[in-house]
Amino acid sequence: MSALQYNIGRDTTLNIVTSTGPLRPSILTNFQSKQETADLKSTPLNSDPIHSTIPQGWSGSFEFDRANSAIDDYFSVQEDNYFAGAPSDKISIMETVNEVGGAISQYQYVGVTLKLEDTGSRKADDKQVQKVSFRASRRKKVL
Repeated sequence: MSALQYNIGRDTTLNIVTSTGPLRPSILTNFQSKQETADLKSTPLNSDPIHSTIPQGWSGSFEFDRANSAIDDYFSVQEDNYFAGAPSDKISIMETVNEVGGAISQYQYVGVTLKLEDTGSRKADDKQVQKVSFRASRRKKVL
């Protein structure tokens, strides 16, 4: 439960589940997601414009402070599998939010594909930040 009157990042936990089990990078520092939509517009000659929005899936990103090889190893295996002709990995993301009032909300992203955006800069005396983006077919409420 949040100690404040509103949710903060610490109120959210994520589980990234692949076909071989959970992906466990050690230090998740940022998660963002947004709904993708297609906008439709009709301009009738005899009335006001009509607007509509169609859901087109979800997208987002994660940032990790690199403290193990989980991200590098996962994408290395996926690249090897692709060139060996293996099917794409089946991935889902479970987002759990501890709500301000004490309730728990869960959302599952399905039909997920991951993309390694950045393996991080290697600088003396600085952490290495890795970035992974995702696209999902749907986000469904579980709890």
